[in-house]
Amino acid sequence: MKDESDIYLSEKHLPLRTIAFVVAFVVAVGAFAAGISALGRKQEGYHVITPLPDETAPLYGSGVSFTCYLRGSSAEIKQATNALRRDYSAALKRAYILLDAEHTYEGYVNLASLNAVPGETLAVDPALAAVLRDAYARTLSGQEAEPAVSLTGSLLEEQRRFGTGYNLFAGPLCAEWNSILMLEEPQPFDPLCDAAETERLARLGAAVSNPAGFSFTVVDEAAGTVRFTVPDTLPALLRELELDAPLLDLNLLHDAYELRLIADTLRAQGYGEGYLTTDSGLTLNLSAQGSGAYCLYGFDGADVTPAATAAVTVGSAFSQFRSFPYGEREYGFYTVEADGHIVARHPYLSSMENPPALLASSCVIDGSGDVVGACHRNILLWRAADRDALALCLQDGTRVVACTLQGDADKLVYANDKGMAVLAAAEEYGWRCCAATGNR
Repeated sequence: MKDESDIYLSEKHLPLRTIAFVVAFVVAVGAFAAGISALGRKQEGYHVITPLPDETAPLYGSGVSFTCYLRGSSAEIKQATNALRRDYSAALKRAYILLDAEHTYEGYVNLASLNAVPGETLAVDPALAAVLRDAYARTLSGQEAEPAVSLTGSLLEEQRRFGTGYNLFAGPLCAEWNSILMLEEPQPFDPLCDAAETERLARLGAAVSNPAGFSFTVVDEAAGTVRFTVPDTLPALLRELELDAPLLDLNLLHDAYELRLIADTLRAQGYGEGYLTTDSGLTLNLSAQGSGAYCLYGFDGADVTPAATAAVTVGSAFSQFRSFPYGEREYGFYTVEADGHIVARHPYLSSMENPPALLASSCVIDGSGDVVGACHRNILLWRAADRDALALCLQDGTRVVACTLQGDADKLVYANDKGMAVLAAAEEYGWRCCAATGNR
């Protein structure tokens, strides 16, 4: 065996080895540089446009996503991406700030500005005034500003009551409900388990659903001045309950109005082949976007799976509500047991003191791209207390409307006529589509 003194380096082929090392090093550096270059190369296809950071509103990009199809060379796509980031960020920030009901910003008059001075007249951005006019009209009618379906009988009377479908003034009630949904352990504070919470929700629900004292007025359209009022008893009730919540609040329609404002700005700037989505379940396709598929998810008690799909059409809008989380832990969703039944809780509370407990999931597709109308139709759908009311709420001559029910072992997707024509059941997961009917 040789010891270390026997080991030597031959100098016979040293020049060749040096050359080989240099060549290998150059190849390695070239390969590394090519890899870095490839990473920076942009290819044609869909690109997620990330908003620029902003210290004024650091969270303005949360919960909203914009995806756009880009063509051209790598350099052209990079240039287009930079322009898109700039324009999208500006549109998103403006919409976010205008619709913020809790925080004011220098240089803006927004919802929070109005909430700070109820009863006073303020000049607002025309876009915000239009949003508030529309939201107030929906609040007054209890259904859509221009209903897509004529309802009859007691359901019509119920939905024509102030704020029974959507309520611009339900901010305090929604804030109370959301405070439960965001808890680590919400079950002990659920109204089915906590009598004090039941009373709080009942008092807030009654207060925001009484039309006396509530109003929204465009004082001078040319000047852009508006004013809103609430009954004196409401601020007093909030002080008594120690609840800090905005009086004027877009709540369940907030994200839909936000997408509408963003999309209007992007379209005006010439962007068309792309789509906006929100974490709350909304999708709004721009004027030239029409590929892909919408998916309604269902829950069979064990797994969350696709229940039905429909092809995306150009410029359409999609709204999905659900009573179950997508993952093991997602704030905003939980279950509670009552009288031997499992009840799923979710965010879809407007002016009712007791959250609806019939639907597991639902979707509305609006071919014209009316994302606010699609979301509002979903709100009305979740007002149904039984299958007879649900069958009426599913009727819609212009939109696709479909839903699944809580605890439905048959895994059925109930749909209106337009839904039956375009929806494809996820049969691989055991789901079937059926026409909506009353009690079975």
